[in-house]
Amino acid sequence: MYLIKAEVSLRNNQITDAMQLLDLIRVNRIMPESYAPCAGTITNKGEAIAKFKQVARTEKVMSVMNYINIKCWNSENNEWTETEQKNILGKEYTLKPTSQLWIWTFPSNATSLNPNLTQNY
Repeated sequence: MYLIKAEVSLRNNQITDAMQLLDLIRVNRIMPESYAPCAGTITNKGEAIAKFKQVARTEKVMSVMNYINIKCWNSENNEWTETEQKNILGKEYTLKPTSQLWIWTFPSNATSLNPNLTQNY
């Protein structure tokens, strides 16, 4: 709920409120000797969005929610969009916000069991 409230605050340009909400999460995730609060130190909206995305992606690691959030953020054509880049075995892969590859493919067993279902990529 803190992430949802923080995102709403950011979208309403309430950066301080958003950073205070993120700090409620971060204070319990980061070792006390390394923790530094975001509230009061991040005042730029671009930096606040970047910090929010970092916390949100970390909280939802290994879940479908990261895919859903990124797809949602990239559908807006504003400061929330970003190009995803990965380097795998020395080869650079780029996925732009407007790419047609932002899809959730059907499982192979679903397409093999249903001849009327074809892949959507």
